[in-house]
Amino acid sequence: QEEGLERFTENTITDPEVLKQELKEIRKRGYAIDNMEHEEGIRCVGAPIRNHRGEVFAAISVSGPSQRFSLSRIEVMAKLVIKAAKEISKKMGYREG
Repeated sequence: QEEGLERFTENTITDPEVLKQELKEIRKRGYAIDNMEHEEGIRCVGAPIRNHRGEVFAAISVSGPSQRFSLSRIEVMAKLVIKAAKEISKKMGYREG
């Protein structure tokens, strides 16, 4: 039996240690990027939605074909996704700070 995580594409993170480091970066950054890690030709950016206790209970994301969803566009989309996630979180009773 192979060790590691299941590979879907050439970009899939299969090393658990690399995944742990990526999760740290995601928490720090406030959003996650899927750079064709699950499906070839598809990129995605997602952000957490928090409840009134500050717990992550859902997420919101936007996906698109990599030809139109360039890495530079990810930064723009990330801001919009984070804004939407914060608005939904606020409606769920979450208060920052």
